[in-house]
Amino acid sequence: MYEYEYFENVNDGIRTKKGYLVATGFNRIVHGERGAYVEFINSQIAGGTFHIPKEQEWRIQGPKSFNAYYIWYETFDGVKVYLQKKRVAYADYVPGRWYISPRDLQGFKRIEGETQWG
Repeated sequence: MYEYEYFENVNDGIRTKKGYLVATGFNRIVHGERGAYVEFINSQIAGGTFHIPKEQEWRIQGPKSFNAYYIWYETFDGVKVYLQKKRVAYADYVPGRWYISPRDLQGFKRIEGETQWG
């Protein structure tokens, strides 16, 4: 597994690879057993930028919603966005915070070579 760093000007906003604005900044990059994710707090998220795909609505309503660890959103250009609901053992995700893979965002680059996570 590899670590990621941010190499752009955060004042330009955080954008998907296709240029869609998702946030005005980010909190940190979380490196866990299942990969790296960029963490955002609510005030950093660009308003009205995400939707819940129809097949993921079970995560917010119905009897199975209690078992969901996150709510699955997508940007309008198809990038998966997580809103964490519960803690997990494999990474330091915080309930109430948003997560996107840095592979799907502009300005984040993988640090070459194996890291402590790989």
